Amino acid sequence: MIMLLASVEQYTNHQINTGWYITIVSSILITGLISAFFLNRTANSVLSYNDNKTTHSLNNSTEKLILQVAGIYFIVTALAQLPRSLSFLVQPADLYMQSFMFPAGLLFQLIIGLWLISNSSFWLGLLQKLRGRQ
Repeated sequence: MIMLLASVEQYTNHQINTGWYITIVSSILITGLISAFFLNRTANSVLSYNDNKTTHSLNNSTEKLILQVAGIYFIVTALAQLPRSLSFLVQPADLYMQSFMFPAGLLFQLIIGLWLISNSSFWLGLLQKLRGRQ
């Protein structure tokens, strides 16, 4: 979000009004909350339908494998974009907040990917707790 607002300021060549900051941030938050609500309702509906109709379910090792594959995806995409995102170090003349936030986001993605691979049982327990299965 900070990167988006910084890009808009650079594109228009003047500061964004404080009211617009509040409007943009609140609209993004409201959209995210509404999306999360509908995704949660849909997931609960699908899970309750699945429990009533069939007895097939994923076992813990399969769910751990899926989480580890997601971790590998996060690591690979972060490592693929990280060298290009550090190119601002070569030309330090124009430093913006966006220059620092993109590599920071990629490092965060890399850490989450490593955590998904190394500690998938934690994530499995957390997801089962969130689904109400534990």
